Amino acid sequence: MAGFSERWEEAQRRYQQQYGQYGRPDFSETMKRFINSKDSLSRLIIINIALWLLIVLINVLYFLFQWTKPAGCSNHLVYYLSLPSGIESLIRRPWGIFTYMFVHQNFLHLFFNMIVLYYSGKIFLKFFNDKQLLSTYIIGGLFGALFYVAGMNIFPVFSSTVSTSIAIGASASVMAILIAAATYAPDLDVNMFFLTNIKFKWIAVIIIVLDIMGIAGGNSGGHIAHLGGALWGFTYGLLSRKQGSDIFAGIKKKYQKHQREQKAKAEAEIKKKQEKKAMDDAAKRKQKEQEKIDEILKKVSMSGYSSLTQEEKNILFSKSKR
Repeated sequence: MAGFSERWEEAQRRYQQQYGQYGRPDFSETMKRFINSKDSLSRLIIINIALWLLIVLINVLYFLFQWTKPAGCSNHLVYYLSLPSGIESLIRRPWGIFTYMFVHQNFLHLFFNMIVLYYSGKIFLKFFNDKQLLSTYIIGGLFGALFYVAGMNIFPVFSSTVSTSIAIGASASVMAILIAAATYAPDLDVNMFFLTNIKFKWIAVIIIVLDIMGIAGGNSGGHIAHLGGALWGFTYGLLSRKQGSDIFAGIKKKYQKHQREQKAKAEAEIKKKQEKKAMDDAAKRKQKEQEKIDEILKKVSMSGYSSLTQEEKNILFSKSKR
């Protein structure tokens, strides 16, 4: 207890140092800055929240008008934006591979995903840039979708539900960001609720272990999707750490080198064609000049020099000087 009391007093002291003895954060100003921010982190959170609010509004309309709900969904918007696990359904709604990572039905699901996204995103941005965060979110979600669909179709335990199951939520994308940051900076001290510091890697390990354990419980497909996002995050963080930069930097450099080589090759081909055309044109001009000379010489042999026009005489004169 003594240790806890000391940590609690230290947390209060730091809070008072930051906000004053009676002060507290200006929530309205914080929210205003957050909404006006144009970075990917704030935009992703706003998109998720806005879509959830739209879903809530539609749910109210379904309740008031007693509209028929699709199986497993609160409304048809969720149904059409979700990720179906059945291959036939996925072929009919392929966009679900992308859209599912922005959809939430449950407030707590949204709340915890956005809280983790915000704090893990802040840590992520200490080492990576804004575009990398967005790409990690999207690719992590795609990996989650791949794992979800593959798992639901491969494992026999899901054979009775694969045709009707769907996935929604940003969890796989959030996991990708969190695990990428934890892999890149595993020994970073993360303060937990102002009480104690813990290495970032242990937070990641605990979350992954809980997901693995959760597969045998409820939301099995969801936990499998989380592991897909985590795999991409781990891969991205590890390779970026080894290279000391974004793993796409090498690919980008190779692509740019290839583009430069292709451009140089195209320019060389154009130059070669231009030179060939110039040589062909010169040869044609020379041939025409020679044909003209031959005609003039033939005229001279038949009618004499005096029969030539002034122009023809000039041509012969210029030819003789070369």
